[in-house]
Amino acid sequence: MKKSRFTEEQIVRTLHEAESGQKSQAEICRDHGVSTNTFYLWKRKYSGLQTDDLRRLRELERENDELKRLVAERDLEISAVRKVFRKTGWRSRASFGSEATDGRRREGSPGMRDDR
Repeated sequence: MKKSRFTEEQIVRTLHEAESGQKSQAEICRDHGVSTNTFYLWKRKYSGLQTDDLRRLRELERENDELKRLVAERDLEISAVRKVFRKTGWRSRASFGSEATDGRRREGSPGMRDDR
């Protein structure tokens, strides 16, 4: 994604300048060197926000990214553990009970502990 020439704080200040009504929108766009389309995109994304809101939004986005990273790492660990268990022959209790051919549970199968 292309990085903007303007920080979010600068964008919010530009929008507040436009809301004040001292200059027309075309003049503000010309002064800041942006197109009217860019101005409308900014307005749609940042209208009504203050600089404090932007800081909080950025902080929440960072926290969200960190949480996503943690969940992805946990999922990789779970996947690796399952793969190891499959290779060593360990089975869960649910799959263990379904392997019995005569309806009885097999005692002493490899990989299963009898916790009863």
